[in-house]
Amino acid sequence: TVGAIENAMEKAFPDYSVRRGFTSQIIIDHVKSRDNVTIDNVGEALGRAADNGVKNLVIQPTHLMNGLEYNDLVNEVAEYSDAFEKVAVGEPLLTLDDDFKAVMKAITEAT
Repeated sequence: TVGAIENAMEKAFPDYSVRRGFTSQIIIDHVKSRDNVTIDNVGEALGRAADNGVKNLVIQPTHLMNGLEYNDLVNEVAEYSDAFEKVAVGEPLLTLDDDFKAVMKAITEAT
């Protein structure tokens, strides 16, 4: 789950604050309707980070592979590049051919 990933990142990078932002407005609306929990979209999360004086922004998407939402994320982050001293955006899990091979091997070995 996203929460488990966030918890693991907080433990691995204690000097960083971990914040949530979703690329899918459909999911944001669903969570709001189901759980009454408000989640920032990308623009809101970027604006909040800039307003909070974040200098080094690290974004680790949980997308499985490149696609429209990932590309939109990268483009939206580029619009905010002047708001931060440094911005790093991680790639989806399955980006390179070697990524697909590693996942296939892990699944095959696990099953």
